Amino acid sequence: MRLRDLESLLQHVDAFEEPKIELEQYPTSSHIAAHMAFTMHESFDDIENKVIADLGCGCGMLSIACAAAGARAVLAFDIDEDALDIALTNATECELDSRIDFHLADVAAHVAATASISAATRQPRQQRGHSHRGRGQPSKKDSMAQSIKDATLLEFPLLSTVTLDPLPQEGEAADEAPAKNQGKVDTVVMNPPFGTKNNAGLDVLFLRRAFQIAETAVYSLHKTSTRAFLIKQASKLGWQAQVVAELRYDLPASYKFHKKGSVDVEVDFLRFVPQ
Repeated sequence: MRLRDLESLLQHVDAFEEPKIELEQYPTSSHIAAHMAFTMHESFDDIENKVIADLGCGCGMLSIACAAAGARAVLAFDIDEDALDIALTNATECELDSRIDFHLADVAAHVAATASISAATRQPRQQRGHSHRGRGQPSKKDSMAQSIKDATLLEFPLLSTVTLDPLPQEGEAADEAPAKNQGKVDTVVMNPPFGTKNNAGLDVLFLRRAFQIAETAVYSLHKTSTRAFLIKQASKLGWQAQVVAELRYDLPASYKFHKKGSVDVEVDFLRFVPQ
């Protein structure tokens, strides 16, 4: 898919209806997501026919970008049911839901539920008013609740059984942490919390999780001001970082305390590979 066609598709992806500040929920723009996926595919061959994990998928922007760029399958994880329901709707409207499985999970700790939100488990989507493609669908709340209720053990046919094992403690090597299985994906992509204010250190926890399950590469967005620290942390865990691009991330005014319409934040698009 051409870059402009990918970005055009992603412009139909809906963002958070009521973003939650405690989860640092900010939308990934269609422009950034399209360029991320296009670069991952064209420059590094890390998408086509690969199994991708999107950690903290939010409304599904990066998951949909990777699926549209040719991923064999995408596993998308988020702790927020409301975000997952929007993501599910977005994937369906982009006609990519058959290649994306959405999972309710606490990425930084462990699988929070054995619910797998996929084409096999969710209810038929009908009788909803708004749709980019003009199809009726049930309410978001009802759809997600029913999907979780009917879901079975967190399984994925390409990976046997996938669970997120306990993260290693500080100073403990990843291979020393208690392991329940060796579920892996080819590539991880994510736009994690920046780890500010009440979420200090969460960006590192997301990276540690990504390193635990990725076989080939991890792609992630982080504040440029944390670059040196994150590169050092990655090296300690046996991963080498490359700055793929320096971006200006436009954070829109999403919360009541925001005084400006938007704020530009300097962000690195990083690629991590095993040393």
